[in-house]
Amino acid sequence: MRKVLILVEGQTEERFVKDVLQPYLWDGGVHPEPKIVTTKRVKRGAHFKGGITNFKKVEDDLRRFLGDTDAALVTTMFDYYGLPDDFPGKLTLPRPKLTGTRTRTGSGIGEPF
Repeated sequence: MRKVLILVEGQTEERFVKDVLQPYLWDGGVHPEPKIVTTKRVKRGAHFKGGITNFKKVEDDLRRFLGDTDAALVTTMFDYYGLPDDFPGKLTLPRPKLTGTRTRTGSGIGEPF
């Protein structure tokens, strides 16, 4: 089975990989393995994980994953919304367009958007 390391932003993306992608890809001989971004490493105790505060933390984890000789592929799954400005290419990406959902939700709770 081919191992695919997926660096994910947090628990939501980790659950998506485990609950949706793993069962689907296992049939094709692919084992997607989610790993949450490490946001702070400490000498003792558990490291802090989840949420991307800057690209350096992502880069550090990606470099570690690329050193895994058992991995056939390394990829990422992050929310576009929360990417920090120092993320390569972030400032040149088109901004997502809002749909009517935001307007309807706001009017439903009495707040103009």
